[in-house]
Amino acid sequence: LVLGEAEYNKHLAGASSPGKSEGYFLRVSPSGVLLAGQDQKGTYWGIQTLLQLLGQGEAGPELPSVRITDWPDFMIRGAHLCLGDPDLSATKLLIGEVLRRYKINTVVLEIESIKWESHPEINPDGPTPQQIGELADLCREHFMEPVPQIQSGGHCEYWLFRDGQHKELAEDPENPYNYCPSNPAVYDLLFDLFRETEKWLKPDRKSTRLNSSHVSQLV
Repeated sequence: LVLGEAEYNKHLAGASSPGKSEGYFLRVSPSGVLLAGQDQKGTYWGIQTLLQLLGQGEAGPELPSVRITDWPDFMIRGAHLCLGDPDLSATKLLIGEVLRRYKINTVVLEIESIKWESHPEINPDGPTPQQIGELADLCREHFMEPVPQIQSGGHCEYWLFRDGQHKELAEDPENPYNYCPSNPAVYDLLFDLFRETEKWLKPDRKSTRLNSSHVSQLV
């Protein structure tokens, strides 16, 4: 088994990676396995393909003979995870065992419903910013860029106005759905959350490339 980036591994000198970002060349034959990544991500995605091919034969683990040259068609291949439950074990399993196998490289972490240090009343039973930071680190370990999302403008009824709280920030206190954008107290609260997000999740400013009308990003 020989794997790595062809540029740095003399044993892969004869392998031809596809010349595209995150791409790889994989050859499985009776003589062994050769995997040449265009870059570190390419090598990692090639390993995921190898794991997908791995099966159990009569004599033990086996691989089919294949020759694959592969690279992504899309720069961003993402999943959107809504977080509010303090038990993140299933989420960690999803990231570490499922999303990586399908070469997901961007994970939007929707985090408004967590137990904030500055405003724990928002969800006193939710995961902490530190826990979410650890989840973001797990994403990076698997070459996934974590992009934090905090609902703002609309969609505030289930977190900002949860259990009837902070109605003084609502545009319509009788129907608290969106906050009042002309109320300075709104931004005091939001920027408290933004600062905590930067502290614990350390978002990559380049993640601004992920631009969607329904995603309120922190960059």
